[in-house]
Amino acid sequence: YQVCQTLKANPHYQGIPVIFISAADQLFNKVQAFQAGAVDYITKPFHLEEVLIRVENQLNQKRLYRELEKQNILLKAEITERRKAEEALTQANHRLEELAAKDGLTGLANRRHLDRYLTLQWRSALLNRQSLALILIDVDFFKAYNDAYGHLLGDDCLKQVATILQSMSRKQSDLVARYGGEEFVVVLPNTTVEEAKQLAQRIQTAIAEQKIPHRQSKVASHITLSMGLTSLVPEETKTAATLIQTADLALYQAKTRGRNRIICH
Repeated sequence: YQVCQTLKANPHYQGIPVIFISAADQLFNKVQAFQAGAVDYITKPFHLEEVLIRVENQLNQKRLYRELEKQNILLKAEITERRKAEEALTQANHRLEELAAKDGLTGLANRRHLDRYLTLQWRSALLNRQSLALILIDVDFFKAYNDAYGHLLGDDCLKQVATILQSMSRKQSDLVARYGGEEFVVVLPNTTVEEAKQLAQRIQTAIAEQKIPHRQSKVASHITLSMGLTSLVPEETKTAATLIQTADLALYQAKTRGRNRIICH
């Protein structure tokens, strides 16, 4: 019993199967042997064939155990590799989703993402009875800018405007998107007309401070913006398109009244 206990207490030897062969055939002796760590117990007198079979049985079990260990190691490695592949795939899909939601030139949200986000915010504002504001922005005389400076500088101009718009966002829920061409949109959840107007004025000031040259402009020697904005509490009878249409009407009025101005509707 002591020898068996000593073997089982040593990490180097504890995996070795131990079979007892003893003349003591009482139940107490067998229980004590198994408690000490034995895997089998043979009483005397014994038959050699029986002993060899039981030894072979333990060896077979040991071989199977080692084979299972190997398989388990391989399986764990396979699972690890599969998890890595799944993580890489998830990251790739996430990256693709990000790219699919962004405008290729400015890095802002694109029209597809804008439509989806505006619909979500409309539903949220409708549910919570909160105001939802939107600013529609147009770069004044941008076609003339492209004609005068070329499309490469035109692209740089749009990037600068996009950077300024993005930097003026007040909170995480605000969304700045490229609406198309030289038009941009700022979606402002839970925002009143007055708050939206204050933001539009800050944007206008920031653009003016940049003094991006525009010798073909009819209102200034630098890039200016026309903006139409609106804010409303959504109703069941209307849709998110109402917000765009109302802001677009205000933008049209800003253009017809001389550009480089903000019109609230």
